[in-house]
Amino acid sequence: MLTMGWGEREPGTGESASLRQLNRRAATVGLLMRNCVGLMVTGVALADPASQASPGGELLLGAVALWSAYRLATRSHRWQPAVVDYLLVVMLSLGLPLLVSGAGFYRYNTAPLAVAGTGVISFAVSVGPAVSLALTVGIAISYACGAAGVVGWEHVAGVSTLYYFGLQWATSAAIRLMVQRVAAAVDRARAARQAAELEREIDDAVRAYEQEQLSLLHDTAASTLMMVGQDSELDPARLAGQARRDLDLLSGTTWTDTSGPVELVAALRHCAQHRITPVRFAGRVELLLDGRTAGPLTAAVAEVLNNVDRHARAAS
Repeated sequence: MLTMGWGEREPGTGESASLRQLNRRAATVGLLMRNCVGLMVTGVALADPASQASPGGELLLGAVALWSAYRLATRSHRWQPAVVDYLLVVMLSLGLPLLVSGAGFYRYNTAPLAVAGTGVISFAVSVGPAVSLALTVGIAISYACGAAGVVGWEHVAGVSTLYYFGLQWATSAAIRLMVQRVAAAVDRARAARQAAELEREIDDAVRAYEQEQLSLLHDTAASTLMMVGQDSELDPARLAGQARRDLDLLSGTTWTDTSGPVELVAALRHCAQHRITPVRFAGRVELLLDGRTAGPLTAAVAEVLNNVDRHARAAS
């Protein structure tokens, strides 16, 4: 069963497929970044013989190391493990007095600093800006509280690490936004291509249908002319009725709107687009005719071109 992590939306909520995939990959990158750093940093801190961590601090480091190893093994995108990730970052920041000592501790790389900074970056690339900003503020506040336990509240403003958290969040959130814009541009290009393909398929289907109808009209009219040419003994009334039917079909198979004046050259060009045989126009560029005249004329030209396509198989 698919479970959704922070910053992911379920299908059908207006988020494109490529954007969902991008967000899921970003969540994976954040998960790996956060827990790889957590495992390595806490492992080094526990193995360091000169570590300043108290027994309580070592217990906290061990908990972070074990959880990071578990997260790397499972790589779950459910929101509950992500909450635990965040809580451990906060706890490690609050536990600064158990892990470091000295007024200048923030000038050096320490396990809490590495874990907190990586947490800010990993959450900023994994979730939306509003959520990641709130998480960053929470980490900064917890780090400030932990630092106050080491240097006192009167010196917390001088802890430069707190300001770097803001810079890290801004940079990571901007990168996430730019990547999402690229994904949105890819989606728009894909949608435009699909729309063009659909339009082309519709045009091909319409062209095939019109050609089929013209072929049927050709066969119907040809059979009538053949009967007349062979001097078939048919009842004149029946022959007249069949000829009238063919003329009605020819009049009804129009490529133009016959309700008003028609630009004949444009109508003939449109008619020629549906033919296999290439057609070259010479003469007048445009010619306005009454629709009642242009309609049958255009249909007759279409029938001629249909004969050329079906029987002459001309190439030019």
